[in-house]
Amino acid sequence: MGLVLTTLIAFTLFSCKVRKTVVVKCPTAGASIEVDGEQAGSQQATFRIKRWANVTVSAPNYVSKTITVERGSDDVTEVCLEGDYFDITSNGESFIALTKITENARCYNPFGGNSKEPLFFSYSGDQGTYSNICRKDNPLSNAMTQMTEGKNNCGSPTYSKANGKIAFWGRLEGSTHADIYMMNASHGKAITQVTNTPNHVEAHPDFSPDGKLIVYSRYLASEGADHSQIWIKNLENGENSMLGSGRTPSFSHNGKKIVYAENGVIGIMDIDGDHRSHIVSSSSFKAWCPRFSPDDRHIVFHAQDTSDNWDIYVIDIDGNNLVRLTFNKSTDNDPYWADDGNIYFRSDRGDYKNNYNIWRFKYQE
Repeated sequence: MGLVLTTLIAFTLFSCKVRKTVVVKCPTAGASIEVDGEQAGSQQATFRIKRWANVTVSAPNYVSKTITVERGSDDVTEVCLEGDYFDITSNGESFIALTKITENARCYNPFGGNSKEPLFFSYSGDQGTYSNICRKDNPLSNAMTQMTEGKNNCGSPTYSKANGKIAFWGRLEGSTHADIYMMNASHGKAITQVTNTPNHVEAHPDFSPDGKLIVYSRYLASEGADHSQIWIKNLENGENSMLGSGRTPSFSHNGKKIVYAENGVIGIMDIDGDHRSHIVSSSSFKAWCPRFSPDDRHIVFHAQDTSDNWDIYVIDIDGNNLVRLTFNKSTDNDPYWADDGNIYFRSDRGDYKNNYNIWRFKYQE
């Protein structure tokens, strides 16, 4: 009897000390996971328990949820939060061939998709911790290729058919500044650093049509993007010039003009920085990320109104005929106008808030 009792006590003590490894996952972008009051991860947490643990999952614009994970629970537990879910279309919208291009969530900064050309975009993955540049050779195919890797953040890809390269901004792990990088668009992982300015964020690059120039925005990391300047670099001789204040610059297709945003206003200037003029200025919204139409007659951009709605607009380059294209309560931004008439953009429509994918529709005047 004594031996049995001793064995039972030993087994009980051993079983109390053994911990079980469990995983809690949440598909919601920006999710935060706490275990017994301690931060344990974002969107996924792996931890060990003796008997149970109280797990709280929260995310901006969602209702927090607390669950108890016990030893008898599944090894992996998925927690879904309730939040804003947006319709695919809303009143006021009349799209031709509205199409969802990605199904991965957390996709943004689309560029390309022109006739027989790939679509490039940024993708932050399941965890949402890092972002990489991806390519889809056929925008309507599910297949995509990840072009950058590592624990870095890369965004705003731009493609030049003339030189066969893409450029993008990259922030290395642990760094507060970002630089412009370049790589072959179709193969290889070799990356060339284009800019290197300590303590500054250099972002939103765009190639000239001949692939010889690259324009981008730069600001001191301690000051923020509101203090951005626009710079242009000659890739053949390395000459770098400041064009003036502004951000998110983009070349016209004839290579003669640059469109940009500055304090919520859209402007156009010559590629040497001269003849600056504002074409979009409104007290009802702030406009950002402009791009030329394929024929250089219009500008597409996104704007944030006073109710914090983000939508896509089109305007003539002379500042006339402003047209709002999206009316959804979702966030619709980052537009790119392809040469086949499709406008690609980022949106969380047809999904929960902040679960962004790339969409497109055919623009018709």
